[in-house]
Amino acid sequence: MISRQSFRRLGALVALLLALPLAASAQVDPYQADSLGMLAFSEQSQTYTSGTDVIEVFVCDVPDGNVAVDLTAAVAEINSALQPYYTWLSGGVYLPTFVEGGTLVASTLSGWPDAIVFQSECEALAALNASSTAAGAMIIVDAEYSGGYATAGVACEDVITCPTTFPDNGRIMVVGASTVVPSQELPNARLSTVAHELGHTLEFPHSYGGLTKFINGATYEYDNPMDIMSGGSLVDLDVGTIAINRYAAGWLPSATVFHRGGTAEYRLSGIGITGPQMLILPTDIQGVFTMIGARSSVEFDTGIVADGIEVYQIDQRGPACGGPVDFVCWGAERRTTPVPAIDDPESAVHV
Repeated sequence: MISRQSFRRLGALVALLLALPLAASAQVDPYQADSLGMLAFSEQSQTYTSGTDVIEVFVCDVPDGNVAVDLTAAVAEINSALQPYYTWLSGGVYLPTFVEGGTLVASTLSGWPDAIVFQSECEALAALNASSTAAGAMIIVDAEYSGGYATAGVACEDVITCPTTFPDNGRIMVVGASTVVPSQELPNARLSTVAHELGHTLEFPHSYGGLTKFINGATYEYDNPMDIMSGGSLVDLDVGTIAINRYAAGWLPSATVFHRGGTAEYRLSGIGITGPQMLILPTDIQGVFTMIGARSSVEFDTGIVADGIEVYQIDQRGPACGGPVDFVCWGAERRTTPVPAIDDPESAVHV
C-alpha cells in the first residue's frame, strides 16, 4: 500500500501538504482506467464516490478544549446539510452518511490557536475505537477553531486489494468544534469546512491561481470563489465544485465533449441540467488539457460570484505539483489552475 496525498486545511484558511504525489508505476498506465484517457488513476479516485459512504464521527476532548459538542446533534446537523448538497453535486450517485462513533479523551493539547499541529493522539484513539465497518472517520476536536484537514487514506497497486474500511484504509477527517457549533467568531456552524474536507477524502484537489503567497512564502490555495475546495462562503453551503471534480468522481459519465481544432459552437449545461457539462480542449501531452464548464446561481451554487463559463488548466505532470518528472499529480494533488490565474479570493476573472 502507498500513502495517498493528504491535504490539511488548518485554521481559517491555512493548508499544509503532507505527502508527495505518487510515482507512476513503470508497469501501469496511469490513464488506462479512464475511458476518455484524461485523468490518472481514476479507479483510485472513485473508490468511495458512489453509493452510501458511511463516516463514523467521534468527538475528541482535548485538555485545552472548551466547546461542548453534542455528538448526536452534530451528526444530525451534518447529515441534514451534506446529504442534499452531495446528492445535488453527484446527481444522486453519492450519499455521505455520518453515524455516531463516540467520545475520545486525549492528553495532548490541541495547540490552537497558537500553533498549527495535527491531532495525532485523537487520530490514534479514533483508530482504536472505530467499529471497523465505516468507510472513514471524522474527528471533531472540542477546541474553538473552524478549520480542519483530511486524507483519502491508502492507495494500492491493485484497487481490489485495498482496504475500504477505517482504520485500515487510513481515510480520516479532523475538524475543529466551530465547524459544527456556533462561536463568537462564526454565529453559524461552518459546515462548508466539513463539505470541503469530505471532498478531499474523495480525492478532490484545491483549484487556485498560485499567484498569492502567505507571509512565509507558501502558496495560498483558497482564492477560487467558484469552488468549495478552494473558496466560497465561510459558513454557508452555497458553492458547489467544478466539473472536472465531478467527472473524476464518476458523476459525469456521458456529459463531456472534446474540441480538437477548427471552429465550433457548444452549449454547456450546469449542474442538474441535461446536456453536455464539460468541454475539453486537449493538448499533445497526456494529462494536460483545458477544461470548460458552465455555472449558474441556482440550488447550492447561489453563492458563486459570477454566472457563466469557467475555464481551468489541468496539469498532472509531476513538476506541476512539486514532484519529479516520473510522478503523476493524480487525485487531490491534481493541479487545477483557473485561466487566467486568480490573485484575489473575490475575483472571477476565469469566468
